[in-house]
Amino acid sequence: MSKNQNKEIPYSPERADAFFRQIERWNNADRYVDCIRELDKARSIADEEHAFRIACLFARACYNEVYFGSSFPDEQKKLLMNFTINALDDVWDEGIDVPEWNMYIAYAFEYTGELALAVRYAKHWLKLDPDNENAVDTVKIFTDEYNQAKSESDEDEDEDYDDEDDDDDEDDDDEDDVESGYTGVYFCVSGMVLLTEPYFNDESYLRTLKRTWGFDADWADLSYDDIFKLTLPGCSATLQLIENKLPADEANIPELAARHNNLWPDADKAARGYNSYITVAVVGEGAKPIECKEMLIKLLSVFSWYDNVCGIYSNYVLYEPVWYRKEAEKFRGDGMSSLLLVWVFTETDEGKTSAYTSGMDDFRRDELEILYSSAPASEVRSFLARFAAGSLYGEPLEEGVYTLSGKKYTVTRSKSVLAYEDMSLKVNYP
Repeated sequence: MSKNQNKEIPYSPERADAFFRQIERWNNADRYVDCIRELDKARSIADEEHAFRIACLFARACYNEVYFGSSFPDEQKKLLMNFTINALDDVWDEGIDVPEWNMYIAYAFEYTGELALAVRYAKHWLKLDPDNENAVDTVKIFTDEYNQAKSESDEDEDEDYDDEDDDDDEDDDDEDDVESGYTGVYFCVSGMVLLTEPYFNDESYLRTLKRTWGFDADWADLSYDDIFKLTLPGCSATLQLIENKLPADEANIPELAARHNNLWPDADKAARGYNSYITVAVVGEGAKPIECKEMLIKLLSVFSWYDNVCGIYSNYVLYEPVWYRKEAEKFRGDGMSSLLLVWVFTETDEGKTSAYTSGMDDFRRDELEILYSSAPASEVRSFLARFAAGSLYGEPLEEGVYTLSGKKYTVTRSKSVLAYEDMSLKVNYP
């Protein structure tokens, strides 16, 4: 073999074909570590055309090394699978409907102990490729593992349960604080996660929270089996698992919230299909109100990874979990998602569009309305969401003239026409 044939070919967009041929040769020769090394380098500089292919090849190389290779000890193999999850998550949009992508992320989650997520993606793999016998077997194996782990976890909880008297008044006060909205100088926002199965793996949640948002947090030691408390930067969060549907006086909340989301055709199905739920409340302890809402969004988005989550409730609307997570990604860096900070309802009558916000009251601010605009509903929704959400980072809106993207808009305050509050701010929009 000549010297040139031995020379490694680094990735570049111009030499991508040669690079991929080299990776295939190495894979066929069981040179998985070489594949991992070069593909990891390529991931950081890949252009848009090749990013997805490189991520999947990287996942394949890690999978092959973990299951068939011998270069890494067991503890480092788990690290490889975590790298796999991160690589595949970077190309989630392209991969979610590709069988190969779902296969590799399912195996990665299974190897790292995230069995609920492993089952979810294995099932999606089978849905995309129903004749694949490997997918059929994998779903069965992962489901059995998940059920066994859940059964053992339930048994451990029963053995460890200590039925002590609830004599800690401080804990009771904390719960009252969470429910009361404002508590002195504190600020509270809350949301809810609808479940098809009353199960919450608190340790898995912490791992996913760290992997997704970088928060290295631990649960506080509380004397409750179904209440969990986190201390986070500038705030605290309380999560509670309720193993029933909402009580009778609140039973219609999910279905009403589903009707409010005209961007999700199956929202009503999710609202009817839940049998338990988790409440999530964030209390500010130095953080600004907008920072508390952003933290709530991040905490809620983590649930979208789990198979038993069918809907996320916030701003009086029911969100589709995966859509919610993708929108939440916009909060990385200096970005934001207007429709997670506040929701915008739209109505069209005789060619005129009206819209109103929901969620401004979380900040003790007036809801906003646009009445009888000639613009399309999508345009009105987008504008009002940006106008409302943008105002949350500054002073409360009042009557007057405001400028957005170089255009001026008049704001007046009067009795609400569509919004639920008595008074609202009207924004003139042509």
